[in-house]
Amino acid sequence: LLSMVESVTSSAVKTACDAGAKAIVVLAETGETARLLAKFHPDAPIIAVSQNHHICNVIEGYLCNALSVYTELSRGTGNHVRAGFEAGKKAGLFANGDTVVVLHTIRNEAGIKEWTMRMLTVSSSPTAYTNILPTEVFEASSKRAPTGTVGCMA
Repeated sequence: LLSMVESVTSSAVKTACDAGAKAIVVLAETGETARLLAKFHPDAPIIAVSQNHHICNVIEGYLCNALSVYTELSRGTGNHVRAGFEAGKKAGLFANGDTVVVLHTIRNEAGIKEWTMRMLTVSSSPTAYTNILPTEVFEASSKRAPTGTVGCMA
């Protein structure tokens, strides 16, 4: 069996391959998701966006077919996706109108991490992708402690 993160990264690689996505953009906190994406050898390059210089250095130093993007921009407003898109366009990996797979986590109201994989169209619009996670929701949910157990819904 694969772990949850391995399953999601495997699915992201397959989706990118099936859809002919030009890249896989991952919003990285620890670099683990980027590492697992690389494990599945995607044809599309991996663009990892992080607020941590060390994580960016590790990604570029140890992962094949990966580019890291350091940003100081706040998380949760689409800034990291736009930073990944700008870096990918600058590197010549894709252009406006191309499809990419974006993989990231959000925290629900109970503070539990949930995985999100999206297929997005590259855009230069400064307001594009602002609906990924409103800042207020990110800040509020990251402060909440998990309550109760999480089970499957019927």
